[in-house]
Amino acid sequence: MTTLTAAHRFRDPRSTTHDFIGSILVRCPNCAKVAHVVPAPAGAGDARATPFTPRRLVCRDCGLSRVSTASRVSFSRGTAQPATDPYFGTPLWVGL
Repeated sequence: MTTLTAAHRFRDPRSTTHDFIGSILVRCPNCAKVAHVVPAPAGAGDARATPFTPRRLVCRDCGLSRVSTASRVSFSRGTAQPATDPYFGTPLWVGL
């Protein structure tokens, strides 16, 4: 029998949805391939990205590029509707 030590125990990092919005994979609204939603490049005086930092949607397949400056972030709730990203409302990428 193996004895578990404190180093082997799981420690919950208490992550929330806000911890995973640095880079979001979505389905491109133009070509339906994978696209990325990332923080828009920061200005000289900006520190780190927050949930309300402007975001950019970029598709490397078709070249689509959009910028969201909305001051509102809307997370999907429940499972009745497909999950969408909180900035552009595009469906999340489902890799097969």
